[in-house]
Amino acid sequence: MFGLVVFLCKSKQVANYESRSANEQHLRAEQARENLKELGVAESYYQETIDLRKYSDGDSLLACSYNPLKDDKSPMPENPDLFRLLRIMITGGREGAMAKIEYEQLELKLKQQLERVEIRQSVHFFYSMVEGRFPRIKQKKS
Repeated sequence: MFGLVVFLCKSKQVANYESRSANEQHLRAEQARENLKELGVAESYYQETIDLRKYSDGDSLLACSYNPLKDDKSPMPENPDLFRLLRIMITGGREGAMAKIEYEQLELKLKQQLERVEIRQSVHFFYSMVEGRFPRIKQKKS
C-alpha cells in the first residue's frame, strides 16, 4: 500500500520532467488511486491535490527512468558529472545552455573512452586466441 503512495508521488515528479509522457503518468497515477480506493485507503492520503513529495526521497530527478531531455528513451546517466550537468540543464537559462554544451562534450568523450576499452579487450582476446591461450575448460573425471 505504501508502495502505491510512493508510486503516485514519483508519477507526479516524473511527469514534471518527462512532459511528453505526462498523460501516461497521469493515467498510471489514476490507476494507482483506484487501487488504493479498492484497498479501503482514505482518499485524503492520495487525492490529486495532496502534495506527496514528503513520501519520496526528495530528489524528483531520481524518479525518472529515462533521460528527460532526450527523445530516444536513453537511460538516466550514471556518471555523476553527467547527472550534475543534466540537473543544471533542466533549470534552463544561460547556465542550462552552457551545461548542455558541456554535457554533450562529456558524453561524447565517455563514449569514445568506452569504445577504446572495448576495442582493446577485443584485440587482447584475439591475440590470446592466436597464441593458443584458450580459456581453460575443466574436464570431468571419469
